[in-house]
Amino acid sequence: MDKRKLVLVGGGGHCRSAIDVIESTGKSSIIAILDLPDKLGQPVLSYHINGTETQLDGFASEGADFAVTIGQTRNAEPRIRAFDKIMAVRGSLPVIASRFAVVSVHSVISAGSMVFHGAVVNAGATIGCNTILNTGSLVEHDSVVGDHTHISTRAVVNGGCRIGSRCFIGSGAIIKEGISICDDVVIGAGALVTRHITEPGLYFGVPAKRNG
Repeated sequence: MDKRKLVLVGGGGHCRSAIDVIESTGKSSIIAILDLPDKLGQPVLSYHINGTETQLDGFASEGADFAVTIGQTRNAEPRIRAFDKIMAVRGSLPVIASRFAVVSVHSVISAGSMVFHGAVVNAGATIGCNTILNTGSLVEHDSVVGDHTHISTRAVVNGGCRIGSRCFIGSGAIIKEGISICDDVVIGAGALVTRHITEPGLYFGVPAKRNG
């Protein structure tokens, strides 16, 4: 099977983890990593940053696929900008799932999202576009995760939850079953969310409370 040509947008630390996921699938050949002009030539594992976003249109015209490999904690905007630029040139953003992840055939994952090693997406789950399900994370049955959201390492989204767009669920956080979280919320590492969150902001602690 011929591998699809893949262009990565973003060459930082998150890109390194993404490369490992991409290589595990055996489906894509990374042909370029794009970043800022002053980063040209910098190594990223066995690759180098060899282009900038000014080349998106050219790669799209050649039929290459794209992946947004910019990290996301409190601010989703850099990933959203990259995603929107790729969409503007009609670039293809495939779903990429590690061969070490467990993704139910009864789940739905939208364009540009990536499922990292050891993550689990269970039956009936729906994942939005340009979303990160990071290493060891769990999205349980019938949960919905919005666009441009990052479910971080070992975070647990239990059954029937609703996580909004542009959210960040920190490492080891637990979202109790049936909980809804609105858009633009940051949940701190190790937090336990036991009540619906209806206002954007930062939430930390056990149980989680708003801190900003």
